[in-house]
Amino acid sequence: MKLVKTLLWLAAFLFCVPAWPQDLPPATANLYVIALNGQPVTIDGVLQDWRDAEFVYLSQDGPTHGLFTGAKPTTSPADFSGHVAIKMDNDNIYFAAHVRDEGGILIHPPRTRQNANLTFALDHLAVYLGLYDIETLPGSPHRNTVDIIDPASGQMVQGGRTYRIKPGTDNDPDNATRGPDYQFGVNFQTYDKTLANGAYSASGDEVINFNWGYVDTLIANTELAIKPWSNERGFTLEWRVPFASLAGKIARASKPQAAIEWPLYRPQAGDVIPFDIDLTDDDRLAAPEDFNNNFLGLGRGSNLWRDSFAWEGRGVVVDVSGGKNAGNYCHAGFAPAAAGVTVDGDLAEWATSQFIGISQDSPNHQYIFQNGDVLSSPADFGGYIAVRLDQDNIYFAARVRDEPQGTGAFQHARRTKNDANLMFTQEHLAIYLGLYDIGDLPRSPHVRDVNIIDPATGQIVAGGRTHRIKPGTDDDPDQATRGADFQLGVNIQTYDNTLANGAFYAQGLDVINYAWSYVDTFLTNTELALLQWTDEKGYDLEWRLPLASLAGKIAKQVSPQKNIEWPRYVPQDRHVIPFDIDLTDEDRVNNQDGTNSFLRMGRGLDLWRDAAAFGMRLKVIGSPGSITAVEQTPAAAFVREYRLLQNYPNPFNPGTTIAFELPAAAPVSLKVFNLAGQEITTLVNRSLVAGRYQVTWTPRSEPSGLYLYRLQAGDHVQTGRMLYLK
Repeated sequence: MKLVKTLLWLAAFLFCVPAWPQDLPPATANLYVIALNGQPVTIDGVLQDWRDAEFVYLSQDGPTHGLFTGAKPTTSPADFSGHVAIKMDNDNIYFAAHVRDEGGILIHPPRTRQNANLTFALDHLAVYLGLYDIETLPGSPHRNTVDIIDPASGQMVQGGRTYRIKPGTDNDPDNATRGPDYQFGVNFQTYDKTLANGAYSASGDEVINFNWGYVDTLIANTELAIKPWSNERGFTLEWRVPFASLAGKIARASKPQAAIEWPLYRPQAGDVIPFDIDLTDDDRLAAPEDFNNNFLGLGRGSNLWRDSFAWEGRGVVVDVSGGKNAGNYCHAGFAPAAAGVTVDGDLAEWATSQFIGISQDSPNHQYIFQNGDVLSSPADFGGYIAVRLDQDNIYFAARVRDEPQGTGAFQHARRTKNDANLMFTQEHLAIYLGLYDIGDLPRSPHVRDVNIIDPATGQIVAGGRTHRIKPGTDDDPDQATRGADFQLGVNIQTYDNTLANGAFYAQGLDVINYAWSYVDTFLTNTELALLQWTDEKGYDLEWRLPLASLAGKIAKQVSPQKNIEWPRYVPQDRHVIPFDIDLTDEDRVNNQDGTNSFLRMGRGLDLWRDAAAFGMRLKVIGSPGSITAVEQTPAAAFVREYRLLQNYPNPFNPGTTIAFELPAAAPVSLKVFNLAGQEITTLVNRSLVAGRYQVTWTPRSEPSGLYLYRLQAGDHVQTGRMLYLK
């Protein structure tokens, strides 16, 4: 068998175009929104104009982020952590960072222009950025080390990186050069100029930044503000970089690349660009320049300075002008067959999922504390949340740090089914969820209090919430009832059953959960695992909810809503669902007042009654190998020719995605053949309008081997090769 696979691998390299590796991030991992044309940014170190941006929380607890420790390792999120966001307008790219650094902020001597290239030896923000659209690809296509061609002499210049500049400037004909790759950074330091609010300020030649790679010099015309927090435990940074400063003949004059013109990038809504980010920290006051500092990475890749394919972030450019597409996004992977989640508290199988981080420092999230139970720092309480779907279930994962008194979440008396509705007075995970698509809206359309109509009697039942159930069940004809709104929760507590890995485990009626609002009872058939960290400073959670348990006549039988049937939600790729999440903390062992602290993903209040206040947008993304229907992407205006793209992944198992482009409407067929010319299956057979499309093929009983896929669009015919390995 090993010999057969070896021969097939060799065949792939001999007969197929270069294959994508299967270790790149799939559909939802590290997929983030870059806000385009949103609220104008003033560079003053204040983040009020970043409410339309998506912040990424980087800490040592991030399940899918990287931590690289230096000579004085980071001990907790209080020691070093931060939130980073990116925005764009037509002329600039903007970066914001909200950084906690209790080991000492801005403690190192300022760099100068003469030693700005050594910025990476001290505290700084490093950005790895590909300014080109990678469309549906999982990462940068720039894989092979290339030599650069000097356009003036036509001679090769030794490159030693997978970085590209533009088509025609390197010696690798097998990998398309879509656009330039950059590594640049800015130093965290004081400046002579300060603003009225106390922020350090610099512009133009004053900003200590550097553009490494093939540029190897400073970036012109940038603008920076760094504002220390009033408690001196952190700082806030804003940095504006003009796209024009990343274009033209920008390389150092002594560099072999000095004659090359970098192309000018103009952002377009729908672009997907490869990127990565490092936040770095060195608390050694007299830090030797040994570059041995701590890195918090967006991704887990190494050698980012050399290998653009190792960048794990994908930035989706979203037009937020005029408030459209507003709200913080979270991406949920969707696989119709099965999400591949075993509920055991082990988050290893969530490595391909996007975790949204939340702490008291989050610029765009809500921190609510009650009756003096104040969080002291992100080490006290904070966490990450991810969501996945399959055709039958919705899954939630959480990684939560809760340091006081060990894992404070497990210190309270356990709830039972009889008092599960009171779990909100203790530590729990609360989910606010609208199971309907709002892809055409900036938020839930449910904005008025409604009365519920009993279908059995036709009588109005007092409601007092904006939560809906389904069309025809409320008295508000002006607001469309697209689907059901839920408030769900699960208690964080010990259970009698434990798994082999030590996780507390419960299923069915043993899970202490509740559906408040018009349901007002606990959910059946759910499954839960809670795994305490070995240092007892936190826990990991997995919770599975069958979608069928959120449908039918699910209200408490003494409830006025007992005759109403909740609709069954059917997840689909590209759905956008309104939702919000609370993580709650209560460190008082004998809590008598029924209050606790909330970390909320959105900024809304009264979520228990107001669906319009749900502050997040959950975008459902079909995982590679899961989409069986043709899918069109909104880029028809940019398609100029017929094109059949290489399948991804290749080699593949169990499924692969084939993309193609049509410059005009045409009857289309896409078929798969074996090497003997026998037709295996027809993937597409219908007329399509101009645009970019993708379709997935998952073999059933076919053997391993090479297969051909043929696109016929009108008179245009094109064929590709792919390798299936069982």
